[in-house]
Amino acid sequence: MSGVSGATGADTVCLGHGAKRGRTPSSASPAPAWRSIGGDYVQYNTCQRVSCRSAPRSRTRTGAREPRPLHCSPVPAAAAPSRIGLFGGTFDPPHVGHLVTAVNVRHALGLDVVVLMVANVPWQKQGARTISPADDRFAMVRAAVADVDGLIAGDAEIRRGGASYTADTLAVLAGEHPAATLFTIVGDDAAAGITTWERHDEVVARSNLVVVDRPGAPVRLPEQFDWIRVEVPHLEVSSTDLRARVADGRPLDYLLTDPVLQIVRERGLYREASVAPAGVGAAG
Repeated sequence: MSGVSGATGADTVCLGHGAKRGRTPSSASPAPAWRSIGGDYVQYNTCQRVSCRSAPRSRTRTGAREPRPLHCSPVPAAAAPSRIGLFGGTFDPPHVGHLVTAVNVRHALGLDVVVLMVANVPWQKQGARTISPADDRFAMVRAAVADVDGLIAGDAEIRRGGASYTADTLAVLAGEHPAATLFTIVGDDAAAGITTWERHDEVVARSNLVVVDRPGAPVRLPEQFDWIRVEVPHLEVSSTDLRARVADGRPLDYLLTDPVLQIVRERGLYREASVAPAGVGAAG
């Protein structure tokens, strides 16, 4: 994909990999061209865009036409992200409610990007049920956001291994993007219990806390922290119900995106409904 392509007339083209996403940078791309955001790589700032125009054809002495040279001038590139949202979860599976939340928070707060960070081992759900393999959950999230502007899938917690803690992930993001403002996006239940999080004081110190409110039903939150409230459309969709629907053969239309549904079917996920052990509440 390197080089100039489609340079006809006054088209604007891009050298290198444009704004493509990828698990790892191509070995052919310059090292500074790719920035890691939560595990995925997105090209910012160093993608050199150029506007090219073909010169008039000329003829040789024999009358043959010579190739038409291109005259190109640089176009300013997009800036690196300065406002990054972290939306962590198990995503087992990722559904339309997750996407609606991420898209609306990004719009409300003017975020450059929202990272849907897939937990490797969600410590708060250990023992509640069998969690699908992390690679399967990441594949579904990546498929869900592939065509959604400003949303990317993050696998930093999977690559790090072990239990997944938001404090660790924020530390990584802060190191990769020291000039960026970070936002931790949580649902109302998680927000109400934030004091139970591992090293929650680090989460508060490194990021702005964003709670997703249901319309007309703001949740009561710990008053010692500053919160940013964003009201998003409430969709009564749960991952627990979706897993049961797969096992029962009930419809999933409009609850999962088609690319996610395809992965569920191809990998045979959720064919048997998982049951929480006695005394343990169901987990999403």
